[in-house]
Formats: sequence, structure tokens, C-alpha cells
Amino acid sequence: MEPFQKLNPSAFLNFLRAKYEMYTGEVNVTALPYYLCIDPSDKCQLRCPTCPTGIENESRRNREPELTLFRRERRMLSSELVDAVLDELGEYLFLVMFYNYGEPLLNPNVSAFIRKAKQYGIETELHTNLSLPLSDQRIDDLLTSGLDRLLASIDGFSQQTYQIHRVGGDLALVKSNLERIVKARNRLRLNTHISWGFLVFSFNEHEIPATQRYCHELGIEFHRRDAFVDNPEWLPSYRKRETPWIVPQEALLKKDSSKGWSPLPAVEKSRCASACGWHYGYSVVTGGGRVAPCCAVAKDEYDFGELAPGSASFREVWNNPAYQKSRAAFAAKDAQHLGHVETICTRCPYPATLHHLYSVHDAKVIGQFHRQFAGSDPVLEEAFDLFTWARYGSSVSAMCRNGISLSADCIFVGHESQPDIAEFVSFFEDRLLPVAKAANLAKERFTP
Repeated sequence: MEPFQKLNPSAFLNFLRAKYEMYTGEVNVTALPYYLCIDPSDKCQLRCPTCPTGIENESRRNREPELTLFRRERRMLSSELVDAVLDELGEYLFLVMFYNYGEPLLNPNVSAFIRKAKQYGIETELHTNLSLPLSDQRIDDLLTSGLDRLLASIDGFSQQTYQIHRVGGDLALVKSNLERIVKARNRLRLNTHISWGFLVFSFNEHEIPATQRYCHELGIEFHRRDAFVDNPEWLPSYRKRETPWIVPQEALLKKDSSKGWSPLPAVEKSRCASACGWHYGYSVVTGGGRVAPCCAVAKDEYDFGELAPGSASFREVWNNPAYQKSRAAFAAKDAQHLGHVETICTRCPYPATLHHLYSVHDAKVIGQFHRQFAGSDPVLEEAFDLFTWARYGSSVSAMCRNGISLSADCIFVGHESQPDIAEFVSFFEDRLLPVAKAANLAKERFTP
């Protein structure tokens, strides 16, 4: 993958500062997120049985009591909220993912949101089910917005198979939209990366070869992925012996389920940082403006706060009692003054690798730093080298010389070398922390 596009040094210092605060288990942080999920819509038109939104849609369609109420009110993201979030965080963000639990293209303003993000040099990514009418003008507007990556979530190659998971979807419409998007991209001579996202289940794995051929002929990437599964009959053949993980009752999508099968690799705790990356480097903003603890938490009762342009900023939520209690719990630090605060993070039900899910993108930050600043700032360059050793067991220059690769191993924070982590922390405190304080990250750009 190509490095990120960010050019301002303050973003790279903020990135390192967030890593420093995670390694030291800070409770009240000064760095801001460098990756962000912003959901353009809390709503979706499909009824996928592994998705909280789909479960709610199905229960409403059947006029049954909702199995679980995830969001009391599902809303569309407003332009005012996007402007407020990006004006506050845009300087430090390397990546914005415009998706989570809704269908982004239901929001007619999503192209304008992407354009706003591109003003800050942010890489943008959008996931869509594509099962909705799209005009030629809408397609051109989306592609010319500057969108970097588009993934179409299509779990099957025939309608009969596809509709098992994408309940309510129309595969013929989806394929037509996808082909028109590719044609428009080629006509406009754009570099938008387009993927077919294929979640593999027992009922669709036989259609993988046909889908791969189709993607090759169309000139797009076939991106197969494993899914979180709570029905063992849906596990594909190569996952049949996979060990399930127990899901506590409060995190369940269905009350009659107690097990789940995770696509994330199981790792020893020593391979992961003790803290959670969601508390330091990335966050989720829902369509209604509520801030969720991570991308896996779907219930609004577990949200950490709500943004309101002009009255409630992201910074206020980012260091509120819920965040501080959660950081303290993961770092095993004293939080007696927050004893009254309850958060789902203190009893986190998810696999350890989910805590550092988006750290897979860290190599792209390192690659862009090397491309943009190599040889121009010895202090920042040494800090990146020390962090890269702690993160990957390699130097920045060596990683870039050998080609930066993103793999499952990139999820892990640290390579089981605490001395390397300690050396990075010590260097940051001695050489960069005074500079960071003087720069006042909240208002000024860092100049070495």
C-alpha cells in the first residue's frame, strides 16, 4: 500500500505523542486521534443478520419486539457536525473511514464530507453495500470528491447465495452500480482504489473463484475477509476447528447466544500493548454525533459522549470521566476518584487484537514520514526510528527500503522487546516532550 498523504509535521508529532501516551498508560491525554471512523448514516436499507442495524431492521419489519435496542434514534450525519469534527481534528488525522454500522450512500452529502477531509490531506475510505439506485451524476460526484478507497461489501456471486447474508439486497443492481463506478473511474482517469469485499461463510465459499475472475476482468481488487460469526454452521470449511470466544451477556447481539468466532488472530497478551489503541489513537463518531468507545460497540448506552457543534467539542469527550476510567483500567492505574463511573471498556468482551485493529495502518504513517521528512529533521527522524524498532523490530529506512508491508502481524503493538519501548519513551520525554508542550498541539503546528 501507498503511504499516507499528510504533509504537516504536527500530525507526525501528534502520532508519536499518542503512542508515547499509550505506552506509558496516560489517563488524561494531550494527543488527539490520528485515525477516525465517521459514520455518514446510522441507517441501512438491508437486514444483515450479523449486524446490529440489520437485526433491528429485521425485527421492525416483522413487527416483533426488538431483540436488542442498539440505537434509540438513527440519524444522518450533518454537514455542521463534519465541519466541526474536521476543523478540530483534521490537522492530525491521517485517515478517515466513512462507514461503520450504516450505509454511507444513504446520506446525500457524503461526497461533500470527503471533499472536506481532503482539504486536510486526509486519506479517505468508504465501504458500501451498493444496493441502492445511483445516478451517473451521483457516481461522478463521489469519485471526483477525492475518495481514495471504495470497498463494495458483496458476499456472494449469485442472488441466491448473496441474499443469505445481505438480506434485502439486489445483486443485479449491485453489480450494475459497481460496473458503472469502474467505467466512470476509468473515464475520469482517476486512481480510486476499488475493491469487492467478500465475507467468507460456509454457504458462499464455493463462489470465490467466479468472483475472483469477475474482479480480474473488471480491473478491481478481490478482497476476501473472514467474519465475526455466532452461528457455527456459517463457519467456512477452513475455520471449522476454530476455537470460539465467550461473549459476555451485555455485549451480545442476540440474547440466546453465548459464543462467537472471531476472524482476528489469537495472540499472547505479551504481543500486544497493555493499553487499548481506541483510547489513544483512533475513535468513532456515529451519524448522530455520539462518540463510541470503538467500532465494535453498537449500543448507544455504551457511548462515551455526544458532540454538538459550538457547545460540545471532541476534546471535551476525549478526556471525560468515561475515557479516563477506561484508560486507567487498561493501564492498571489508580482511578479511585472515578469509582462511580461505569464503562463497557472496564469489562471489555472483545479479543485483544481488536484493541489495536487499526494499528495495521501505522506502516503507512512511517512510510509517509520517510518520504516527506527523511534527512530534514534529525530529532523527529530518530524518534520515528526508535518507535519503528519498538513497533516492528526494524528501522524506518530499512522498512521503506525493503517495501512497507501490511499484514496481520502489523496489528500487534511492539515485538516483545520492552527495552526498545523504554528507549522510545525515554527519548520522547527528553527530546520531544518539551517541544510538544511548547508547540501547544491544540493550536499550533510543530516546527522542529
